[in-house]
Amino acid sequence: LGIAAASLQFQPFAPEGVFLVVGAPRSGRTSGLRALATALRRWEPAIRLYCLSAQRRSRLAAQPLWTERATGADEVNRLAKQLADELRVGDPAQQAAVFLENVVELAGMAEAPLSDLLKICRDEDVFVVAESESSVLTSSFGLLGQVRAGRYGIAFAPDMNDGDRFRTPFPPRLNRADFPPGRALFVRGGTTTAVQVGWTAETDE
Repeated sequence: LGIAAASLQFQPFAPEGVFLVVGAPRSGRTSGLRALATALRRWEPAIRLYCLSAQRRSRLAAQPLWTERATGADEVNRLAKQLADELRVGDPAQQAAVFLENVVELAGMAEAPLSDLLKICRDEDVFVVAESESSVLTSSFGLLGQVRAGRYGIAFAPDMNDGDRFRTPFPPRLNRADFPPGRALFVRGGTTTAVQVGWTAETDE
């Protein structure tokens, strides 16, 4: 994932469950998603990576990291249903991960198929990464409730209230000035660790 601030050692992450990526605008969320996908690809070159984005011109979806991608309502609904069907009957030995960019907007355009996909991902141990601006991720119901339930992920440029997104208390008196783009809190099992997330360059197709 990057470098832990306290130890200056590598900060690992486990590709399991639902991993939530939140933060303020221009805090490094998209770069963080790209770093996560790149790390997974280096760890397992044969992994199937899927990107579903609410943005038709998503810079993340345009990267050549993905086995398949979908942008906009029609494509997202189609791919969510396709992946759910494939995962139900797929080879459990084949590693896969699903990335959901702007999950709040995705919930508004494909709530039912994405909720079904997330349930199947949990049942089949498929890693899910869900991203959102922290200020709009307030609902605890449906798809958004599911992505918050894991209490696992990273918060870029956090403040104390962002702990609510992970149902985890964040350190008091957090100062966003101490978290330039790429600096984040790594959250797992009710604890937090400051990390500098690795940066990877954008690549053209």
